Amino acid sequence: DGSLCHSMVVESCPRRAGKSVRLRGVALWRMTHGQALFGEEQTVIHTGNRLPICREIQRGAWKYALEHWGKDSITKANGKEQLESPEGDRWMVFAQDSVYGYDVTFGIGDECWAVKPDTFTEGIEPATLERSSPQVHLTSTAHRRATSLMRSKIMVELIGLVDEDDEEDDDENERALLLIWAAPLGSDPC
Repeated sequence: DGSLCHSMVVESCPRRAGKSVRLRGVALWRMTHGQALFGEEQTVIHTGNRLPICREIQRGAWKYALEHWGKDSITKANGKEQLESPEGDRWMVFAQDSVYGYDVTFGIGDECWAVKPDTFTEGIEPATLERSSPQVHLTSTAHRRATSLMRSKIMVELIGLVDEDDEEDDDENERALLLIWAAPLGSDPC
């Protein structure tokens, strides 16, 4: 029907695997095609464990914004990083505690091993309600000091893959797209 198949993407893979490039590409895709496909302005809210990393991902999109939308489309002021298309679509970078108060059509969590769970469960995810085809994309490498955010999201999806007896969960939008670089379940750890 033209709506997205997955309202959440949970991605865990090693460093230098292309996570930042993928996030940048999807955010720009939402800003350039989202209104036509989903019928509403796109608001991309981007947060992560450290603002400089989030800024760096957005910085890679500045050239595109400059060439396609003009110099006024880019705001670089500290704490106000934003790209805005002429149609009003925005990509904003915020600290974890500053994600509240905006509708979200695409929520990005970067290096979520160090992101507080309530940043998404209380800030980003509720802000996607009543949006047309919203999506939340959590990405991270593994880390020994990881918060429960990525660990719980991955575990829920892995349990769902194993639980084949659950015939009631036929709604694909209830399932996350799990992109994980790991050994298959039951593999010999040696």
